Amino acid sequence: MYITLKRNWSVLSFDKRTGRTKPASIEAGRYEVKRIKNPTGRNDQNWLVLVNEPIGAAEVFWRTWTKGSRSLKDSKNPKSEIVIEEE
Repeated sequence: MYITLKRNWSVLSFDKRTGRTKPASIEAGRYEVKRIKNPTGRNDQNWLVLVNEPIGAAEVFWRTWTKGSRSLKDSKNPKSEIVIEEE
């Protein structure tokens, strides 16, 4: 699975040792991601995280900015689009 970001995005980094999240960012580009259970254990929403990195966000967050989504239609920034490629 791949995700293409057309701009830099603010996301979270998860520390498995402490169970805490902290702000992180991902630069514009194309990344391989994997789907995991929510690492915070707060709800049932899966996360998409960069492969080999503890950085990502809830899958529903990423999908909010895909083509045809309401958030993207309401956005004044065309670089807000995120492309998700599933194999």
